[in-house]
Amino acid sequence: MNASRASRGTPVTRKLGTVLLAAGCLTSLGAKAADDFAVNPPENVRGFQPRIDAAEIYVDNVDLAPPGDPKESAFITELRPGFKYAEDRPRFQTQIDYTFQYLLYSNSSGRDQSYHTLAAYANGEVLPDLFYIRADAGAAQVVLNPTQPSTLDTVVNGTGNLINGYTGSISPYLQKHVGDTVALVEYTRGFVTYRGTENGGFETATGANITGSQNSRVRASWGTDEKSLTRFSWNVSYDHQVADYGDEAPTFRYSEALLTLGYGVTRQLRLIAEGGSETNPAKSNGNNNGDLNTGFYQGGFEYTLGRSNQIHVLVGHRFYGTSYDFLYRYTGRVLELESTYTEGPTTEAQELFIRPINGAAGAPPVVQPVLAGGDLAALTGEVFVRKYFDNRLRLRGRRTAIELDVNVYQRNYVIDKTKDDRTVLADAGIIRDLNSRDRVRLVYGFRRYYLVNGQDLRESAFRLQWLRQISRSLNLTGTLGRLEGTGSTQHYNVNFAMLGISKNFF
Repeated sequence: MNASRASRGTPVTRKLGTVLLAAGCLTSLGAKAADDFAVNPPENVRGFQPRIDAAEIYVDNVDLAPPGDPKESAFITELRPGFKYAEDRPRFQTQIDYTFQYLLYSNSSGRDQSYHTLAAYANGEVLPDLFYIRADAGAAQVVLNPTQPSTLDTVVNGTGNLINGYTGSISPYLQKHVGDTVALVEYTRGFVTYRGTENGGFETATGANITGSQNSRVRASWGTDEKSLTRFSWNVSYDHQVADYGDEAPTFRYSEALLTLGYGVTRQLRLIAEGGSETNPAKSNGNNNGDLNTGFYQGGFEYTLGRSNQIHVLVGHRFYGTSYDFLYRYTGRVLELESTYTEGPTTEAQELFIRPINGAAGAPPVVQPVLAGGDLAALTGEVFVRKYFDNRLRLRGRRTAIELDVNVYQRNYVIDKTKDDRTVLADAGIIRDLNSRDRVRLVYGFRRYYLVNGQDLRESAFRLQWLRQISRSLNLTGTLGRLEGTGSTQHYNVNFAMLGISKNFF
């Protein structure tokens, strides 16, 4: 139910990890091929687990030149060392996954590139059932200019239109169980920054240079513990967020005060009512103090049937109009389905900064990518209403698996409606185990980006992969693929081939 709304994340943050993961899922055709077929260590393995991937890649259009223009091909040597580190102790949990990618171009040393990918989390219990400290860090690639060739594939991107983005935060918090309730007070401080462009940041239409932001968040909540729900449940919460861009853009401030009530009609059906007040950025008149200046309400229900079926529906009204919040999840032995819709006001940097809260201090940590440029929209400090609809299907047989992802990501700007944009993503894959050591995978991905001023970009990607498992920790991978870009902003087609090897040490 929604009584512990903080544990699900505010409308700004719910399901953020899902969209970020889906955005980069299939476009990284060459660089991430080894990851797709890597031999994963058993889940109970803890401690330090190094790995290294290497590949030789041929690309026939490394600059993403349009049809009719001269194409430049290249052989690229790729090295990807990395490691995982995990600990799960009664009073301390951590997960770290880091990869350094270096691309060496055979015909031009000036093209050589390096990228960092990091997802890190740590949580420590300083005083039992009272005082905790959590830290998060992340790094990934972000598109610099959405109107230029901008595939998220780090290998097929000789145009230099990808840069490294970084986030980090630390969160001391108090959490106390009182009877069948949980009280929480948390303060988070962190940053978003970018590296890789000539002047270190993104230039806006006005010429301002957004080098990043300093971000903070204060949350407080008290309500019924979700692990011990009674017939009547309640939760009261307050959330205040700030993204400070210095002199380059107005400071983003958003506050929300919320009361959630739940009533269990049956063991499976619970009615939910929400009401509160939030910041309406349109009322700020250029001086957004994050005041609670607009009321809102939502109502709906949650229905669960065992552990396999869950439905959550809320409908109401917020400052931007009718609001919706929806979740359907089915988990079976063969079939897995999940469909979600969520919305709320935020900014680009704030969306990258905040992750869904991991829940109780003793719960297993969730490490998710915190950065991805899949929506290809320009990074600015302007406030928009984020609307995200995500659908996933997994069908797994004895030797064959089918995967399908479809999602829509829309940004409606509060002040300047002409900047509204939308992204539609669809990915499909078929995986077939030929025998105990060989596996093939056929993948198709489609993306359409509706940019400002009526412009759009369409990208499609095909990939055929073969994996040979030499040993429990050693893989050989062969990949053939093609990228195609159409639309009003760019046209290109790229063919590539890759032969790679990956080694895990555990």
